[in-house]
Amino acid sequence: MKPIPTAFLISAQHPHRSHGPGGTHILSSDLIKDQHKLVLFCSISIITVMLFASACGGSATPALSEPGTTPTTSPPTTTLRPSSAATPLSTGQHFRFDRIPTEQGLSQSTVFSMLQESQGFMWFGTEDGLNRYDGYNFTVYKHDPEDPNSLSNSWILSMIKDRAGVLWIGTANGGLNKFDLEANQITRYQYDPADSHSLSNNRVLSLFEDEVGELWVGTENGLNRFVRGTETFTHYQSDPNNPSV
Repeated sequence: MKPIPTAFLISAQHPHRSHGPGGTHILSSDLIKDQHKLVLFCSISIITVMLFASACGGSATPALSEPGTTPTTSPPTTTLRPSSAATPLSTGQHFRFDRIPTEQGLSQSTVFSMLQESQGFMWFGTEDGLNRYDGYNFTVYKHDPEDPNSLSNSWILSMIKDRAGVLWIGTANGGLNKFDLEANQITRYQYDPADSHSLSNNRVLSLFEDEVGELWVGTENGLNRFVRGTETFTHYQSDPNNPSV
């Protein structure tokens, strides 16, 4: 079956036509105008739909709902902005510093370590005594040769308060002290050459409690891990023959 010529289809659907030379069906001028109007109308409609879709691009799209229910819309997407950082200190900002001299009760003016405990007390470790400050007055703790419950040495280098509320104090020449604040009792841990599990050195430079509660003691002669169950120390020292240690 031969295909029907397009011109015949057009002329068959539109009676307003004329015949050109050779019997070719030519559309009338009125029909051409009608088709131009139709094309223009379709173009305008398509542009309108595109503009509407572009304008509504960020709006919610209705979701399909079950029969008998109220159609719902998806919530619009919200872009969260990161919170602003803390306001930096300005160059011209002024601060006031309150000085606390020895005349107010501080035992010595060279402070090597300090901390604030949960009750609000401030602790200061100096060359001559441990100081507790309540905001008004000082309470001073020093070594007393006649009192075994006193600090092992008055020169305080390091401090830390562990999760159990015990205050650990490292001294310059007297080793490590455990200060039970509730019982008001001090326990001394010092180097003993006859005991391989004692503190490796009496000069305690740093103290640290890790995430599992282990207490680490940095001395002038190696790192120590305090074993709470036996109250002994495991040593970690440099070995020239073993670079990994």
